[in-house]
Amino acid sequence: MSPPTSKVWSNLRRKDGKLAICKLCFREVKYSGNTSNLTKHMMTNQKNVNKKSTPTKETAARPDPVEPVPSCSRVDPTTKLENKEPDLTSPITEAFNKASAYAVGGFRHAKVTNAILYFICKDNRPFAVTEGEGFRRLMHELIPTFKIPLVKEISGEKYVTISKIIPMANCLTKHLKGFEAQTEAMKTLKKCFEAELFKRFGVSEQHSKLALSTLLDPRFRNIHFQSPAACGNAISKLRAACSLNKSSSSGTDNRQQYPLKSNPLEMWEDMKTVFPSLYKQARKYLVLMATSVPSERLFSKTGFIMNQQKNHLLPKYLDKLVFLSSLNEREWFE
Repeated sequence: MSPPTSKVWSNLRRKDGKLAICKLCFREVKYSGNTSNLTKHMMTNQKNVNKKSTPTKETAARPDPVEPVPSCSRVDPTTKLENKEPDLTSPITEAFNKASAYAVGGFRHAKVTNAILYFICKDNRPFAVTEGEGFRRLMHELIPTFKIPLVKEISGEKYVTISKIIPMANCLTKHLKGFEAQTEAMKTLKKCFEAELFKRFGVSEQHSKLALSTLLDPRFRNIHFQSPAACGNAISKLRAACSLNKSSSSGTDNRQQYPLKSNPLEMWEDMKTVFPSLYKQARKYLVLMATSVPSERLFSKTGFIMNQQKNHLLPKYLDKLVFLSSLNEREWFE
């Protein structure tokens, strides 16, 4: 049989009348009397082959020891690869460490929190600056996984706060009683905490508005009351306000559990057809503010706007700036 004359055979050797073997990737390529399929194979997978080389009898008899190119998927099984498989353990570990560094308790979380405290103290900013929507959006853009520490849970103005006083005070008191101080300084600090806590919240269950709002909150109901007498007195007042007889249920014995982050006002919207009288009382008490911080915050916000750099602002422009600062993120960017 006459040797092949096509230039494509410089990188191929004949196996039989229907198959040829590529010298570079060692694949078996079909052909039927012409080199069209062979040429297509070379153009597709070995574009860097010098097609101008001439064949010899030795190359037609055995393949040249040429290293396989990256574009070929099959390699010689007898070839020993010196390159080891990439170690994916280290990059994965680094990714997890980086993600958990900004979580609560991570080393980066502590550094960022310390930097925020430095910013507040150095620039004479109120602690409530961390609750602002602008500050939170800035931190989310810079560090999306960072959770900003809550400064004041019961001083908010966009969620229900009055029903949290009794649960928070009683839970904190219970936690302090179970805490065992190891040193004299810790014992003294514990006594100071307990004394201040009792001074401010010791009789909170006797306060009618606090007790009624806690009972009307589906998340808490009568779970956190420490005084049975105070709880019974609050239930009696609630029944009297709803014009219910003593045999009727006040709805406080419902044992269904609700998430702490849920909105009690939205819950009562779903239950108003079942308890219409309690719904009216819930709308009356749950909208009350737990502290005077929201109203004081408005005056402080006005004071920040009317500073030395803007002491010539007209009242109409000051009103507009105060209004613009009260807009939420959706109203600004959507």
